[in-house]
Amino acid sequence: MVVSANEQDERAGGAIAYDSASLADEVAGLDERPLALYDDSELSIPGLQNKLLLIRTDTGWARPAGGRPSTHILKVEDRRFPGLVALEHAAMTVAHRLGLTTAETEIINLGGIDRIIVSRFDRIVDGGGQLCRAIRKTSVKRPV
Repeated sequence: MVVSANEQDERAGGAIAYDSASLADEVAGLDERPLALYDDSELSIPGLQNKLLLIRTDTGWARPAGGRPSTHILKVEDRRFPGLVALEHAAMTVAHRLGLTTAETEIINLGGIDRIIVSRFDRIVDGGGQLCRAIRKTSVKRPV
């Protein structure tokens, strides 16, 4: 999500590929480097769980760089709330089976710990096949 007073131009950006070991290392380091931010990263708004922005590519997972939109978010099980990853996945699965619109989720195991990967609901593919951030304009009126 980009918060701005003006419309932002989409930037192609890049993707830095992970292999299974480097992805596990990145996730293991989230306590020291929240959101796995680098100089070429764009900030995402954090929540309860540590998370990592990802791009699904034809060859696996990658880190978005230089303004490229992410396609997925990996969330880490929070030690304070064991079972949260499984609960989120189960809730999204039940909601989907009931016919509700949901983001796709999957559970992966890295370093012996389950993680959830959630597809971004705020992404669209444009007419040219490019992944873009869905534009949601919001305004706040001041009382008069």
